[in-house]
Amino acid sequence: MANYTGRGSVKACGETHAYCGVCAPGVAARVSAGKKRQLALLSDDERYTMGRRANSGRWVNHNRQMRLHGYGLTVGDYEALLEQQHGVCAICHQPETQRSRWGGIKSLAVDHDHETNKVRGLLCNRCNSVLGWSNNDPDLLVAAILYLEASSG
Repeated sequence: MANYTGRGSVKACGETHAYCGVCAPGVAARVSAGKKRQLALLSDDERYTMGRRANSGRWVNHNRQMRLHGYGLTVGDYEALLEQQHGVCAICHQPETQRSRWGGIKSLAVDHDHETNKVRGLLCNRCNSVLGWSNNDPDLLVAAILYLEASSG
C-alpha cells in the first residue's frame, strides 16, 4: 500500500520506492524529484487514494466528530443512541446495509427536525431518504401508504 508521506517520498512495503508494482501498480514517482513533481506523475485517483490511506484514521474520526457536532452530539451520545436502538434503524428495525464508496458499511444517519435541530433517532440510508424525499410531511407519507394499500388489492 503506497502512502504519500508529505516529505517527497512514496512509502510502499515499508521502504522508499520510486515504484512498487505489488502495493501500488501503475504508481510511478521519482523520489528525488521532490513533492511537486512526484505528485504530478500520479493520476488524480492515485493522489486521492494515497492521501486517504495516509490520513484515514485521523480524518475519519475528525469528520465523524464534526458531523455529530452539527447535531449537538458527541461520539459517546451517538454510541448511546445506537445502543438504545439495538444497532438498527428506528423505522424499519433493520441494520444499515448500504456500503460507502470505500466498501465499508455506512453508519446509521442521524435523523433530526430541520426546524428545531432536535435529534429524533438513527435511520438507515433508505428510511432517511424516504423522509427526505417526502420533506418530512406526514400527510404525504400517509397518502403514499393509502396509495400502496389501495393498489395492492
